[in-house]
Amino acid sequence: MRGNVILVAFRGDSEKTTGTILIHKWTSLRLGMFRDVMGWKTLKKETYMQLRDQYVTKCGGFLVVPPRTKEHLLVHPEVTQLLEVAARRVILPIDGSFLARAVDLGRPVGYSGCVESEAVGETKQATFAIRTARRKASRVVVGVKGSIVNTVVILAFQAREVTNTYVLVTSYVGDLAPKEPWDTLPGPEREASFAFWSEHALVYDGAVMGEPFQSTWGEIIAG
Repeated sequence: MRGNVILVAFRGDSEKTTGTILIHKWTSLRLGMFRDVMGWKTLKKETYMQLRDQYVTKCGGFLVVPPRTKEHLLVHPEVTQLLEVAARRVILPIDGSFLARAVDLGRPVGYSGCVESEAVGETKQATFAIRTARRKASRVVVGVKGSIVNTVVILAFQAREVTNTYVLVTSYVGDLAPKEPWDTLPGPEREASFAFWSEHALVYDGAVMGEPFQSTWGEIIAG
């Protein structure tokens, strides 16, 4: 649905009521910052302009930033000016394994976007919001600020048929964290994700997130 305009017409009061509820939910969960179209376009343009297509690593390799990752990084605009320095401190794995590293830049670089929060399970109500360029909602807390950190996280995988080159998946200011439950497979990976996100949440940022709403991890995964 990205980039499309959806027009919905209703007939009858009962359908209109149902449709209004559905539209409100869709707007809250899916549009997020797209409420302000010009603001979205400005942020997207600025972020794309600041990101290079690739960065040189400490070992002389390359960290490639494809268009999909650039869009992914729209929720982490603070990292765009830190990637070059962070990449120059990274040594790519020689065995082709996945790269997951919190790079210490030796100075404060911003506030962590993840904080400890009240423990919830799969069925307990919590606050969620849809981040820009994300399929499903993230658990959030409103009105708090994360701690000041010196680290930039880099996640990347080895490029196919290209030596000494990795493809950036995401990057953000803060510490390493597991994938969110809805982005994991059932089993040990999801269990580890639940263990973490049951006691942690993202700091709500209205510039890159939709309206907060109440739900459960179970509903978010199934939705």
